[in-house]
Amino acid sequence: MSAANRISLFGSSSNDTGWQVAIFTVVKRLGRRFGFQAFNIDPRTEGTEKPSWTPATIFLATDHLYHLLVKNYMRRDKDTGDDMDRFARAVHRLHAAIFQGYRDWCSHVGLPLRIPELKLAKIHRPHTIQEWEYGLEELAMYFLVYSEAANLRHTPECLWFVFWICRNSFHRWNGASCPNPMHPSSPIFA
Repeated sequence: MSAANRISLFGSSSNDTGWQVAIFTVVKRLGRRFGFQAFNIDPRTEGTEKPSWTPATIFLATDHLYHLLVKNYMRRDKDTGDDMDRFARAVHRLHAAIFQGYRDWCSHVGLPLRIPELKLAKIHRPHTIQEWEYGLEELAMYFLVYSEAANLRHTPECLWFVFWICRNSFHRWNGASCPNPMHPSSPIFA
């Protein structure tokens, strides 16, 4: 397949680096919207001439998702299709596995998976780009919350409640679609 005929994700190539950029774009946009940390200052260098910064939650969630989706799920996928199809299937399979607990928790406490007023009709069309993009957003949000909640990891009910609040918040729905990161109004340029 020639380079001109390849499908690109968010304007990036379909190689491993391209997938990492695409995942980072989604995680960074959600992370910035909800105030998750991108970097932490090294306490040993705080207040010095040259403080040292280390990657924090946004980079941790990106790396975790990248390794699960690209290095694990996509590599094991033996079905036919191009890289975009394999990536969409990887997102769908990881989403189904991760969010089974969320579906069970919502059923147990009597909450809807999504607030009915916030359902987007276009998301429910099968095999559309919006479907896997939405799944990737939810995975990104979950891994951001999970990464930040170091002392809550043994209380999944609390994590699902925090995720439910973020998922159904005004801040999420104020910009629910995945913007093209190459567009000047994209948060990646902010």
